Amino acid sequence: SKQTGFAQSIFEEKLSTLLAYEDTTASFKPQDIEMNKTVSILSYLYILVLVPLLGMRESPFAQYHAKRGLNYFVWHLIIGAASGILNGIFGGLLIIGWVVSLLCTLISLIPWALAIYGIVSAVQGRARALVLFERFMFIK
Repeated sequence: SKQTGFAQSIFEEKLSTLLAYEDTTASFKPQDIEMNKTVSILSYLYILVLVPLLGMRESPFAQYHAKRGLNYFVWHLIIGAASGILNGIFGGLLIIGWVVSLLCTLISLIPWALAIYGIVSAVQGRARALVLFERFMFIK
């Protein structure tokens, strides 16, 4: 029906906006990408972000991934702390506590999903960033 098609097109439009990415791979030298793909993966393994961040300063490709990995790590810490506080406040309330706990759990998956996206991008030798999340970067 027309209504279903309209709703589906709105959903697809919103989803494509959410998943829109900027690919800046062409701005990096192929040799830099090949030499630093593996170490760039460490950027998304939380504290191991320090390896490419501090040890690969001469590699723009490794720095690109390290800055994103560090931002995702910081967001993971912020979301974890906020979840702990909210669960502490609302945890004793039956229905509200369950809803808050579920929402906190779902929101805490966002940095994990971004880290997986970053790992896949690094493995592929790509420099892709989700446009929506670029707005929330502390370190550019």
